[in-house]
Amino acid sequence: MTVSYKENIINIIMRFGLLIFLLIVFYSNSYVIAVNKYSILDGFGNPQNFNSTDAWSNTLNGLSCSCIPDSKDQIHIEQNMILNINFTIGSNTGSIDISAGKSLSTTTYSLYVPANTSLYVYGTLEVYNLDFANGSYVYVGPAGRIIVHNNLTNNNNSDDVLIDGTVDVTGTFFNGNGGGITGTGEITAGTYTGTGTTFGYENNDIPSGATVSSGSLPVEFLSFAGSTDKSDVELLWQTLTEINNKEFVVERSENGYLFKKIGTVAGSGTSNSPHSYSFKDKPEYSGVFYYRLKQCDFDGEFGYSPVIAVQYNYKGEYNVYPNPVEAGTEINIQGYEDEIFIVEIYDSNLNLISEHVSDGKLMLDRNIPPGNYIIIVRGDNNTHTSKIIIY
Repeated sequence: MTVSYKENIINIIMRFGLLIFLLIVFYSNSYVIAVNKYSILDGFGNPQNFNSTDAWSNTLNGLSCSCIPDSKDQIHIEQNMILNINFTIGSNTGSIDISAGKSLSTTTYSLYVPANTSLYVYGTLEVYNLDFANGSYVYVGPAGRIIVHNNLTNNNNSDDVLIDGTVDVTGTFFNGNGGGITGTGEITAGTYTGTGTTFGYENNDIPSGATVSSGSLPVEFLSFAGSTDKSDVELLWQTLTEINNKEFVVERSENGYLFKKIGTVAGSGTSNSPHSYSFKDKPEYSGVFYYRLKQCDFDGEFGYSPVIAVQYNYKGEYNVYPNPVEAGTEINIQGYEDEIFIVEIYDSNLNLISEHVSDGKLMLDRNIPPGNYIIIVRGDNNTHTSKIIIY
C-alpha cells in the first residue's frame, strides 16, 4: 500500500507528540519542576513553621496550597517564618528569597546552599550553621541581615557572595578555597579562619571578634580589655601595627547593639611598633556596659574592634546621714566600698572642732553643742562638703 506524503507528515507529528508526552511523563516522575512558593501567615498573624502545610501559597498573597515547598522550589519569604528543620536548597533550580522586613529564623537548625542555587536576604535570616557551597550565589541587601549562632562556612571559590548588609557570626567564619566576599556591608565573627578574602582581607589575618568591612582593619589589635576602678571604667588596648590611623572613637552601648560615641583617642598614624592606649568612662548608673573602638583613617575609612562587656557598680557622690542628727549618736558616710575617709567637722565660724578617720561610720561627741556645722569628707578620689545640723 502506498502512503501519501500527507500521511507521512501526520505520522511524524503524532510520533513527535508522543515522544514529547513521554518525556513530560518521565520528567515529572523523575524530577521536581521548580515552582514558586510564597509564605503566608495564619489567621492570627503568628509566624508559621517552615514545614506547615498551611503556611504556603502558589501565588503571592494567595490562599494556602496545603503543601510544603520542595527543596528545588523558588521559595519566597513574604511573612515571618520559623525554620524548624534543617534545610538544603535543591540544586540547579532552588532558591530562597527573604523579603525586606521579613524573617526566616531558627536558633537550632541549619541551612545549606549548594552549587547552582541562590540565597537572597533583604530581611533577616537567623540560623544555627550556614554553609555556602562552591558555585552557589548569595546576596545580602543593604537592609538585610544574617545571624549565625554557630559557624558560617564559605566554600565558594568565586566572587558570587556579595554582602551589602550585615552578617553576625557567633562562632567561626571559615572562608576558604580562595573565595572572595565583596560588597559594601560588614561581617562580625568570633573567629576568622581560611585563605579566602573578606572585603579584601584574608580571613587568617582578621582578629577574632573584629567587624570587617571594605577598607577596614588598617590597625592590628593585640588586645582590648576593660576593668572597673571604684568610680571609673578603664579601657586599655594595644596595637601591633597601624596604617594611616587618625584616631579611635570610643563607643558605649547598653545592649551590645546600639552604640554611641563617648570620646576619642588620637592614633599613631603609620607605625610598625606596638602602641598602648587607655580611656576612662564613668557611667551614671550600675549595669553591664558594652564598649567598642571605631578606628578612623585620615582618608575617612573606618573599622571596628571587638566588643567587650564590663560590669560596673555605680557609687554616686558621698552621702552623710542622718541629718539632722543628735549629739552622741552615730552618723553614716556612704561612698565607695572599702574606702577610708577623713572626716572634719567645723563650726559656723569655720573653726575645726574635730577630725576623725572613718571607714563609713562615725560616733559624734555627746558634748558638741547644738547648732549648724560643716562636715568635710575626704576620700581617695573626691571631697564632699555639706551642712549638718546637730541637736
